[in-house]
Amino acid sequence: MSEQLLTPERVAQLLAVRPKTIRDWLKRGRLEGIRAGRLWRIREKDLEAFLTAVRGETDAETRSWLEADTSGPLPPYDWGASGAPKGKPVRHLSGVGLVIEKNPRG
Repeated sequence: MSEQLLTPERVAQLLAVRPKTIRDWLKRGRLEGIRAGRLWRIREKDLEAFLTAVRGETDAETRSWLEADTSGPLPPYDWGASGAPKGKPVRHLSGVGLVIEKNPRG
């Protein structure tokens, strides 16, 4: 029996993330896939293994990264008692999370 192969676009639909996110995960090895030239395909069993690993992770940041749809507003971030850094820009990097920008003057 042949194994079902999914496109990155279909996996993105199933996980409610952007196709670019899936391609990034494939390139970084976070999600297993098969590459034929420039095309990626994901086996159903590799997707299930990925989801099982994510469900088992205790790292809340990783879980929120998977669940966040960066095409819209970002989920609230808990900066702790000190609050957000004052006078420093913050931006979201895909696959990394929130990053505090360095002061360009030093």
